[in-house]
Amino acid sequence: VTCYVTCYVVTCRCIGEGYSHVASIVPFSQWYASELSGLLRSRLPAFLGATGEGPPDIIAAVLQARALWLVGACGTELEREQWVDAWGLSVAHIGAQDLVVALQAVQAVLLLAIQILDDQAILDQVAAAKLAASKKNGGAAGGAQLPGLTVGNAAAVDAALSAAEGVQDDETVTAARERLEWRLAMLTGNLEQLLQHVFGLLGRLSEVESSVRLLQLVSVVAEAAGERLQPHLGALAAALPQVWQASTRQASGGNADTGALARLHSALMAVITHLVGKLRHAAMANEQVQGVMYPLLGYATNLQNPEAEVLIEEALKCWGVALAVEPSVAPQLVGLLGNMSHLLRRGKDNSAAFQILEAYLLLQASQALQPYSEVISAALTAAIRNVSKAVLDSCGLNAAAAAAAQQQQ
Repeated sequence: VTCYVTCYVVTCRCIGEGYSHVASIVPFSQWYASELSGLLRSRLPAFLGATGEGPPDIIAAVLQARALWLVGACGTELEREQWVDAWGLSVAHIGAQDLVVALQAVQAVLLLAIQILDDQAILDQVAAAKLAASKKNGGAAGGAQLPGLTVGNAAAVDAALSAAEGVQDDETVTAARERLEWRLAMLTGNLEQLLQHVFGLLGRLSEVESSVRLLQLVSVVAEAAGERLQPHLGALAAALPQVWQASTRQASGGNADTGALARLHSALMAVITHLVGKLRHAAMANEQVQGVMYPLLGYATNLQNPEAEVLIEEALKCWGVALAVEPSVAPQLVGLLGNMSHLLRRGKDNSAAFQILEAYLLLQASQALQPYSEVISAALTAAIRNVSKAVLDSCGLNAAAAAAAQQQQ
């Protein structure tokens, strides 16, 4: 039996890893319908502990985990009914008592949720194409703003297609819009169950990488769900301090893996960025979100921290989003300007830093910038000098001037 299971698992792994090369020979939709769906459904009660017979044996757990892995690896091949079925089963398995099965279910749901973002990206490309066409035509529509492309907004999508001048294919965009509609409906329909299982699993994890994977799922779900996440903001926000406190304890332990902690903080920051970006004032006003976001931003932009180098880019993005959703600058964001001055002196992230400083000015917080005026002035002068040099180099003027000076000598 062990030999059979090993061969089966290895075969599944090979097929999943190289599925693009064997798709014509092994149609995954048929495989899912004939074997995987039944296997996942029949054993689910046992993995949830609903049978009263104790946890399944190791062989059953291995097979269940491999089936979930295949759903994530090959889920793009599933038909609509199968995708809906696989989504529901994968979400349910996050509540499995077996941690390996639960984490593999997290990965499956993560990859299925990314498909929702892919469909949204197609519609975003249509919107960008329409905007580009509108600018090219000199604002023929009277300078009207780009209509928002949302689920069910067929008129906006059709208008975008008409103006896109062949950038997007009609059939592709129509199919993406239809998929996005029913996939988001499925996501919204069991969002409460998904978050309940995720938060339950979070309390069982001790390894950093597993927590990172779980936070990545929450981040993708938050990005895909958008404002549909509003009823669940309280539950989401309540889970954030737990992650932040755990990461803080590990960071102060002295022998922590800096790379793993950086990935954990990065994933936590992505969750907060999407929460604030999608739910705006509601998220910013939440005390638990504030209690994590501001210390995390301070930690990530402090150049004395070993993780700062890899976290600064995402921290500046989160910082910018926090400024963009409120009509005024929060005192905690004013307090972060001390770190900003060090970033400006370093000079590696000044493009993003200047955008943040501009937001302070637009939000009438210029007085908060005055203590750092010399640093800001020096950074701007250096930026202008670098731009001027780049322009001259691109035109060959610096080389010509140097050659002329050499001839005069």
